[in-house]
Amino acid sequence: MYIHGVFARHIAIRKETIERIINQCCQANVKVLYPYVTRSLCNREYYDKTMPLLMKEARRRGIEIYLWTDEMKKGCSKDWEKHRQVRKSGSKAGILCPFDPVVRENYIAEILRLVDRYQPAGICLEDDFLTANAVVNDHLDIACFCKYCQANAPKDDQEHLEWNRNSINDFMREVKQRLIQKDNNLKLTCGAPMPYSYTFYLKYSPEKCRYRNDWKRFSDSYHYAGNDWKLWAERKYIDFILPMIYFGKNDRDVFIQLLDEMNAIKNKTHCAVYPLLGADWGAGNNKPQEMNWQIEELKKRKFKAFGLFHWGGMTPDHWMFLESKYGKNRPKFYFF
Repeated sequence: MYIHGVFARHIAIRKETIERIINQCCQANVKVLYPYVTRSLCNREYYDKTMPLLMKEARRRGIEIYLWTDEMKKGCSKDWEKHRQVRKSGSKAGILCPFDPVVRENYIAEILRLVDRYQPAGICLEDDFLTANAVVNDHLDIACFCKYCQANAPKDDQEHLEWNRNSINDFMREVKQRLIQKDNNLKLTCGAPMPYSYTFYLKYSPEKCRYRNDWKRFSDSYHYAGNDWKLWAERKYIDFILPMIYFGKNDRDVFIQLLDEMNAIKNKTHCAVYPLLGADWGAGNNKPQEMNWQIEELKKRKFKAFGLFHWGGMTPDHWMFLESKYGKNRPKFYFF
């Protein structure tokens, strides 16, 4: 097993020296670094100075760069109010509408601009780059009611939902095709929210699984976010899967259940899978001891590699532990 990659927010990158970031990755034998790049949050200095230095040093040291892009947020469109998603209630969501042709073209154009400028090995799309903030109810889990969607989507609830799903899948196919036209070697992936579908958990008894009857409180990728990464893997729109399994010590049962779902999908799609373990995320963090337990569970299920989220939450203890297990020139021990 090895460390596939580490995600790094722009704030964490600006706080560190480029040399230290790349050195740390090299010492732990990390293969890929995912720096965050978005017009909504990153300033000109980050684009013009920080990123070129990071790309140059990473190439020199043999680390691949996949740009972690997030181009559906506020600040990514000059006509933000005109192209925002709208809920059925009429309130506006904090994300652009992925069904709007103007938004789609601008989104792809920005990705291609980043490819031209930095020449990365690949692109990783943000997990909620589509509709994580749209309507969630019994019928229209991923529907949008902006002016464009009201004029073009079917009026029937179920047909509206299918129109949304087909549109999103077509959008992903187009992103992949445009990247291949630019460079046939470019890889594409995206954050894969877990669980993929609450239906996997219906076999569990309610007291054994929080996703069994209360799935909407936790959401799932297919129904809530419209992120059908399983289908995208099957159709080769994405080159590998990055399931986001961010759970801590008090949720080991959930972690195991998510791994079981992921394993079932992995065996069906025949697509490379690198589970993302959370060192620090919005709802919690994991110490090296818990990360070690999670890695052992991955090994039992024959996963070949894993990723880490994210750099800003990685402490010296995390790096010492990872270097002791996966580093090239480190002593192979670590005491908890």
